[in-house]
Amino acid sequence: GGASTDTFAFDDSAMGNLGNLNFKTSATDFTAAGIAVNGNILVATGPLAIYADANAAATEIAANANITATNGYFIYNNTDGNNYLVHSTNLAGNGTESVLAQVNIIVGSTLADFDSTDFLLF
Repeated sequence: GGASTDTFAFDDSAMGNLGNLNFKTSATDFTAAGIAVNGNILVATGPLAIYADANAAATEIAANANITATNGYFIYNNTDGNNYLVHSTNLAGNGTESVLAQVNIIVGSTLADFDSTDFLLF
């Protein structure tokens, strides 16, 4: 992967049957047009992409008309200085969020270093 020595592997049948992963990132925040249609793994990396909690990030994701995916995942930077991986039952509709993990990044890397190779469905 890009930013992690680990691969985040998701049991597709247990997490909503995505069928495939479509990784999207934005150099600004979750309002950006770069987070496009059908993205179901979202990472926002810019200085404005810092949120008080998963719900605040999810609300911004749902407000982005470019995001049409229902079930999916996002990584956000929290105001506590940590990054969190979150599952959402409906990205476009501000569904129920579950924080799955605190994400530690390789020293010298940033959220911008995440790429599709950091994630896997099985």
